[in-house]
Amino acid sequence: MNRTRALPTVLEVLDDGLRLYRRNLSGFMLVATAVLVLIALFALLCSALIRTQLGTSAAWTVLLLFLLTVIGYPLLLYAFAALSRAAAAALDGRPISLPVALRISPGRGCAMILFNLVFSVVASIFAGTISIMISCPLFYFSVLSAAMVSTIGSGAVSGAAIAFASVISQVSTLWSLMAFGGWLVSIVYALQAFVLEQRSWSAAAGRSVDLLTARFGRSMLMFLSAGAIFGTLSLAYLGSLIALILIVQERFGLTLPPLASDVLTIVLTVASLVVLLPPLSIWMTMFHRHLAREQDGEEMARRVAAWHAQVAA
Repeated sequence: MNRTRALPTVLEVLDDGLRLYRRNLSGFMLVATAVLVLIALFALLCSALIRTQLGTSAAWTVLLLFLLTVIGYPLLLYAFAALSRAAAAALDGRPISLPVALRISPGRGCAMILFNLVFSVVASIFAGTISIMISCPLFYFSVLSAAMVSTIGSGAVSGAAIAFASVISQVSTLWSLMAFGGWLVSIVYALQAFVLEQRSWSAAAGRSVDLLTARFGRSMLMFLSAGAIFGTLSLAYLGSLIALILIVQERFGLTLPPLASDVLTIVLTVASLVVLLPPLSIWMTMFHRHLAREQDGEEMARRVAAWHAQVAA
């Protein structure tokens, strides 16, 4: 595909994915809820155990986060895999079935998790490098510009410089958020070859890498675009919920116990993820299919050309 078609392809996938999500909203939310409720229950159990039996020191808080990461990461990958199977069913015109979406063999699931761990480390290094390369220069430039202008200018100029610095710092923060969202989207992409195709473990891992590197620039554009949408929606959605909770607490003078505060935070977070996570799996399922069709078509064209050359010889 011509490189000039990269942006229209990405926009088409994003638009079609949101339409598919809207048409099958109840099915996707059912699949997401079935897995994420397990994460919420485990988080509530750990929080209750630590706060009531072990205390609230920093060490136990770190232990809680460690346990949530160790148990929650595989469950989160399983949620993405189930949502991807649901997206494949919806794309094929079949109804979304919860048992079919959740049916992933343990051996294949373990291979998927192991490959994803390696892939996530590489993707995090790449995303962190991109974020630092752009965010840090923007931040330092805004601070230095505001400091220089404020020392030599009048009050109005100083105010404008501070406003300019705040805008640049917000752009830097949004870029970092988009890089994190792109990293999360790439993690979802790494699951697709294991979930959507019946290949061996090594073949599925090679398939993911081959499709990613075949059109690397377009893949990065897809990851960053989907990550930007996800990061913006997450920030707006969770920010609105947190602001609403703070307003209600201040309005009515409510003071929640620590355990009740943990329960409320976990429930709101999981409820938000039920709504926000399905588009990531839908986009990556559609994008993987698009890359696979393109790659397989080129491979078939090369084989036909080689066959014609042999016949002509």
